[in-house]
Amino acid sequence: MTRKRWSQLWFCLACAIAMGYGGLMYSISEKDMAYKEQQEWEYQRDIRELKEQLESNTVVFVERMAATKHGATVLPILKRLKPRGKLADLTAISDAIVKYSAKYDLPAELVVYVMKRESNFNIRSFSSVGAVGLMQVFPKWHRDKMRTLGITHEEVYDIDNNVHLGCWILRQYLDRTGSIDKALTKYVGGKHPSYVRDILSGYTNEMIYMKGR
Repeated sequence: MTRKRWSQLWFCLACAIAMGYGGLMYSISEKDMAYKEQQEWEYQRDIRELKEQLESNTVVFVERMAATKHGATVLPILKRLKPRGKLADLTAISDAIVKYSAKYDLPAELVVYVMKRESNFNIRSFSSVGAVGLMQVFPKWHRDKMRTLGITHEEVYDIDNNVHLGCWILRQYLDRTGSIDKALTKYVGGKHPSYVRDILSGYTNEMIYMKGR
């Protein structure tokens, strides 16, 4: 076989391999896109169902909000979710949640489940990206609020300060988006479907649990 013939054969072989690889990558890309679309559809469905359950418990929600403003406690919920926590800490956390959920017109139970997902009620929780405390507040992003409250970076760990900041931030996001799932997405700083699902699922279950009591 002549050198020219060999060159033509290798060229054809290379083209066939390239086309096969390209086709394979295109197929993988299509499957990946379809998988992502399926995930997004399932996420939107789950959020929709959770919000529908919340709407069906509107009366309980309104009654609970009124009770919270009149000094109700979330201590029983905290004990149920973290039974090994120090009673003094849990009492302080409960008091702060009730105080600032009322101040910023938030359901206290929602704040509880945000806190559970963010730090699992660990007062000294610190993330690799710089979020701190119970509500995993980012001091570098909220220096204006810290200045208003007159607190330092280290004081952001304080139970009262941390819950105050967390509720303030969440209220702002709710006002801006008009949507609980979008507000939670902004709070976590990106699209983490399991994060929103976990919080809304816990909160919804809590509302239904209270309705049955």
